[in-house]
Amino acid sequence: MSIDNKSNFEDNPLDEYQYQEEPGNGGENGPKSNRIFLWVAGLIGGIFVILIIGLIVFVLLNRNRLAAQFQDEAARINAENTAIAQQATEIAAQEIMRLTEKAMVPPTWTPTVTLVVAQATITPPVVGEIDVELDSAERTATVAAFLTQVAGGTPTPGGTPGAVIQEAPQVL
Repeated sequence: MSIDNKSNFEDNPLDEYQYQEEPGNGGENGPKSNRIFLWVAGLIGGIFVILIIGLIVFVLLNRNRLAAQFQDEAARINAENTAIAQQATEIAAQEIMRLTEKAMVPPTWTPTVTLVVAQATITPPVVGEIDVELDSAERTATVAAFLTQVAGGTPTPGGTPGAVIQEAPQVL
């Protein structure tokens, strides 16, 4: 076959090769090693199937016992939760009663008369007195002059005549 002759597909150089059987072949029945492999694979598969069937039977037989255990545990947990809730309710009721008792006035309570004794105290001397008799126009003028000074306007000389600043007396 040449590279130029692409149209002739009937010439196959591998047609002349003769296949020979490998030595150790068992003839028509196949090799002996394959037979042993199939026996081992079947044995392992059978054991696996038996184990699966045993596991299914075990689960079916013990399902009721496990369900009963789970129900008993659930009942125990519910009883414990109920007891805790009841105890919390009782404690809350007791606290409410204590608060109510503290807020209630005793039924025998009556107002009592407390005697007040007047005692003489020392009054600090007054440095100066504010003339309260100034009329409101003079007071307004004094406040306006003060606000003008604070705002940075033109200062007024003095203030309202007759107004005297007094220090607050200190209590000992």
